[in-house]
Amino acid sequence: MYYLTFNDSPSGIYYSQVTDVCKFLSEKLDVEIKLVAFVSLRNYFSDRKKIKKRHPNSLVLPMFPGVNSWKKNKLVLKLLLSDKSIIARGIFATWLAINSKKKNGNRKVCFDARGAYHAEFTEYNVAGNSTLNSEIKEIENYCLQFSDYKIAVSNALVNYWHTHYNYITQNVFVIPCTVNSTQLSYSNNASDFNFLRKKYNVDDNHVLICYSGTSSGWHSFKLMNDFFNSVLSTNPNMKILFLTPKLDNLFDVVKKYPDKIIHRWVNPDDVYGYLAMCDYGILIREQSVTNAVASPVKFAEYLNAGLKIIISDGLGDYSDFVKKHNCGVLFSDFRNLQTTTSSDRNKNKELAQKYFIKETHLDKYKKLIHALSISN
Repeated sequence: MYYLTFNDSPSGIYYSQVTDVCKFLSEKLDVEIKLVAFVSLRNYFSDRKKIKKRHPNSLVLPMFPGVNSWKKNKLVLKLLLSDKSIIARGIFATWLAINSKKKNGNRKVCFDARGAYHAEFTEYNVAGNSTLNSEIKEIENYCLQFSDYKIAVSNALVNYWHTHYNYITQNVFVIPCTVNSTQLSYSNNASDFNFLRKKYNVDDNHVLICYSGTSSGWHSFKLMNDFFNSVLSTNPNMKILFLTPKLDNLFDVVKKYPDKIIHRWVNPDDVYGYLAMCDYGILIREQSVTNAVASPVKFAEYLNAGLKIIISDGLGDYSDFVKKHNCGVLFSDFRNLQTTTSSDRNKNKELAQKYFIKETHLDKYKKLIHALSISN
């Protein structure tokens, strides 16, 4: 069986949602999963090295150059792959998987949908290409209609399919973004926690909020910046940890309150330790379709590190999750923030272990793999 990705560069998200999933399925279900990854020609050799280090059973291929040439890659797949079933991440990989079937082939395809693609491309101009943007809705609908099975990251995404594409729900497995296995191997050790806080001059009475992520538009930096200005200007005990590559001019609080800012960008395997020294993880997002159906992997990672979560209303299935399990605060109900107690940390870690590890969804994966294997 194959797992196919297209134009996804290796990163913490890729390791969590792709290589970690391939490893999990191979080990738990005794099925050979070969990862087939199309990556940019520009970074081909470095990306190939990173991907194969994480998942040796990988075939890493350079894409045809040019944004509008992506469909040509089906020829490569048709030549190199057998007609085994494919789990395809995203609409481009799914379209290629469907259209690279050999004549009279019996391949089945699972559309591993990570979000609402037409909404994402139109709301945030992800491709930066008007021609491609105009095709996304048709491609997304095609993937829904002609793939045999679907993985959706949230129930909200399934509802989106029904509303926008009149898709009758069938053969859909709802599996949220889960914690990377490497992060599960770490323990929330009190001595490690205290060491990191002391290293970065975070006292016992300080409340440390973490933003972990990239500079993608849907992260809603203006909303976060306004929030950070509000809490830092009124609370002398508040500090912010930014786990992001570059701050640039995203947050003016960095220059206004330099003594309250910690900025780091670390190896994915080291993220857990930095998260664990914080009290809150922030997931403030603007109201958009993209955010309404999302399953941010940081939600699971924050919980697994014991943090409470500051979250916007209507963010995927997870705003309601926070209310139901009392594991954070809604942005709209924000009042005063207190340090997170050890009992709260333990409770939040237990929630992550119960709902956001791959083992929780093993039965769904088992049914999916069985269904995809019947034709092979």
